[in-house]
Amino acid sequence: MLLKGLKPGDHLQLAPGDYKEGLPVHHLHGTPDARVTISGSNEKNRPIFLARPDYSTISILNSGYIVIRDLDIEGNFFYQNPHESLFQGEGNIALYNNVFVNHLGDAVRIQPHNDTPRSVSVFHNTVLAKGAGIRLIHRGLGSGYPQFVDSNIVFAESPINSAFTGSNLVGKFDEAPSYLARPFAPLGEMNLSPLPPALPKATRNAEDIPRFTVYPDADRDRWQFIRHEKNRSIRPEKKAPWWLPVLKIKPVPATHEKPSILFFD
Repeated sequence: MLLKGLKPGDHLQLAPGDYKEGLPVHHLHGTPDARVTISGSNEKNRPIFLARPDYSTISILNSGYIVIRDLDIEGNFFYQNPHESLFQGEGNIALYNNVFVNHLGDAVRIQPHNDTPRSVSVFHNTVLAKGAGIRLIHRGLGSGYPQFVDSNIVFAESPINSAFTGSNLVGKFDEAPSYLARPFAPLGEMNLSPLPPALPKATRNAEDIPRFTVYPDADRDRWQFIRHEKNRSIRPEKKAPWWLPVLKIKPVPATHEKPSILFFD
């Protein structure tokens, strides 16, 4: 695979199509001045990484100074990085249904490097970060590309920095236990389900917001952290998620029913 031979400053652009072997970014290192860039196509027909049972679809292991852009990224768990943000990107990005936990620094940073953020959609993410939660910055104002940061749960010292912010549940890093079940518990016990103070804002279903429906599985909560259906109250403290975050491959849930997504007014 071409990935293994990439050196600082190299740029690998992926052709459109289905990728069945995933994207293993392992032992790959750029430098602060010459990052390794992996990008999808700018065309509408982007690369699609097909999930497989017991395998990571996209994995980053022992790697640094990597730029991944022009991809749709959803349903992942990003955990702890003392040196950089858990996710850094530019170009065309759809970032949704992910969980970011960084007690050591920043979570999501989308900003210019070799390029500039273009069409950017950041929604349905749960973020817990000691530093910045979500930052979306581009060169100049009025870039002409659709961009939004909406319907996320973000607890960080600087929760959201973006000119394109919608309605999100935000708070300081230390405030997370007032809104989430067990945000500071160890892996395997950590539960980021929202507590009752967070639920009053969960009043809309995924299909009510058309701009989300263009993304695959945008109406699913792969983590099942959200236990609220429109016009019906469910006690979240008695409904544990089907899988709690650990550094293992997430199993396939026993049911393929579509649970509700949490939205904020």
